[in-house]
Amino acid sequence: MRLSYPPIRLPRRIAAYFLLFALAALLWLSVGAVYVARNVSDSRSESGALRLLGQATDRIGLAFVRDKHVDLQALMVEIRAESGAEYCAIVSPTSEATAHSDPQWINKPVAEHGGASERWGDVLRVEYVMDDGTLAHEYQAPLKAADTDLGTFRMSVRQPSLWSFLRAGAQHSLLAFLGPACCLAAGAVLMNRLVRPVAEIEQQLSLVAMSPSVESYPLQEVPSVGTAAMGWNRVVQQRTGGTPTDSLRQRIGQSRVEGQQGRLDALLNSIPEGVATTDRRGRPTYTNLSMAAILGLRDVVNTGADSRNGEAANQSPAFVELLANRWNLAEDDPLQDEGNQSRAVVTELTREENGQRRVARVARHPLCIVGSGKQEAHVWMIRDVTQQKLAEEMRDQFIDTVTHELRTPLANIKAYAETLALADMIDIEQQKQFLNTINSEATRLARFVDDLLSVSSMELGSLSLNKLVTDVARLVDEVISKVKPLMDEKEQTFEVVLSPKLPELVLDKDKIATVLINLLGNAVKYTPVGGRVMFRVNATDRHLEASVEDTGVGITEDELPKVFDKFFRSGDPRVQQETGTGLGLALAQEVVRLHGGRITVESELDKGSKFSVLLPLG
Repeated sequence: MRLSYPPIRLPRRIAAYFLLFALAALLWLSVGAVYVARNVSDSRSESGALRLLGQATDRIGLAFVRDKHVDLQALMVEIRAESGAEYCAIVSPTSEATAHSDPQWINKPVAEHGGASERWGDVLRVEYVMDDGTLAHEYQAPLKAADTDLGTFRMSVRQPSLWSFLRAGAQHSLLAFLGPACCLAAGAVLMNRLVRPVAEIEQQLSLVAMSPSVESYPLQEVPSVGTAAMGWNRVVQQRTGGTPTDSLRQRIGQSRVEGQQGRLDALLNSIPEGVATTDRRGRPTYTNLSMAAILGLRDVVNTGADSRNGEAANQSPAFVELLANRWNLAEDDPLQDEGNQSRAVVTELTREENGQRRVARVARHPLCIVGSGKQEAHVWMIRDVTQQKLAEEMRDQFIDTVTHELRTPLANIKAYAETLALADMIDIEQQKQFLNTINSEATRLARFVDDLLSVSSMELGSLSLNKLVTDVARLVDEVISKVKPLMDEKEQTFEVVLSPKLPELVLDKDKIATVLINLLGNAVKYTPVGGRVMFRVNATDRHLEASVEDTGVGITEDELPKVFDKFFRSGDPRVQQETGTGLGLALAQEVVRLHGGRITVESELDKGSKFSVLLPLG
């Protein structure tokens, strides 16, 4: 059974609020009435009508000058709607309406009103009484466009009356009543908020009066709105043995601490670097999400003032042990030196992951409690610098490669050029030999510069293709003719296996030829004298496959994933003694990728390698 609230007396403050909101609603209605009256009087005033008349005549004349076939009838309807006039018309010199806001008067004689008139220059105002007994003013003004006389523009304006005020007020009725309604609704909500706690208090007191014992009825707190509700809540809290002030302060302090801790956790968990803190014994007391992932923990560590958490932290392994489980931590590492506990330490750790070397930079800083001056804990930060290390190694390798590739040909060019310049007696054949050597070394330099430019374009994503319809059979013949002399020099067996009919493809002929020549050239360089090189080109329904297989030195299993990296060259001495930049395979892979294909490699040390290029036929 639902109990109804007993009748209560409204306090003076509630009555004051009610009067305040009622006064606000009345003020809103008054302002609305004044606004409506001002709008009606302004729209019907003499100056307002003359202003509208001048604007309309200028508008009609400008429209006629722009287009002599302008629709004046539509223009009259538009001007009447915008000005609020009774009617608008253009009357010819023969007193016929050439355009009228009321279509039934078009091309009909316009009656002249015989009321009182008044003239201001070219403008004539005629006062007359409309059929419904309302007083109206008709304004007449000559209408000219350039040198053309269009007649007279007439505009009738109804004078203000009670009905016009009511009609204008009806147009703003929604806004006029919406404001007072909002004021009254806000007042009702506020009064209900003030009255409800008092009603609940009186209801509880009524039930206490009807109960056999005061202690047998449990009193409940009410919303703290007003001093009466606050006083009632204090009585209830003291009756139940609580200390409201201390409890409230504790709840506020706890909420503030929890809010600050939550914001701090969100901030630390959003950064990619690992962050952790350890106590004086080196055991973790906090880790963010990144640090938990770096250490391989299932969950983050966040021990606070709770004793149980403190016991869990004491039982957890030391932070250095967690690092040693995942990273290669040497015994002489500065992190393991007890003498470094009070100073900042920065070191780098490595480990193998999926066949790749990963590097992490670890920083440990002592943390001192403010005011104590003693080192109580440590702050740890770990950042993965693998990509930075790879970039540094690639830069160093690039500098070494460029230095070697530039120094050797430049030294040869300089030596032969000095010999030609200083020697007095050199026969023609020897001069030709020197000049051929200089030309060969210059060509080598130009090819190296072209490779560097291609690598730069590849890294910028601007390596473009010039695709044309290409006869694959002719392309293969050109490639074979260029590499065959190299194989003849090393007395190598060159086997070519081609499909009976090779198709025509849309591709960049020069770049694909460069890819095949690069693969065949590598096979020749790294295959010993008397070895064998096989070149296969096979066409299927969907792909064109070109493979180069040799019996050369081969590639180790560790180096096989790196053969397509820029500037990579095998550490095998047999490879190092051959000239090369380490750019050919990287460029070949990018060119094949831009054609929508792929390039693969299979190799075994001391048995040979096989490179395959797969291009789509589409």
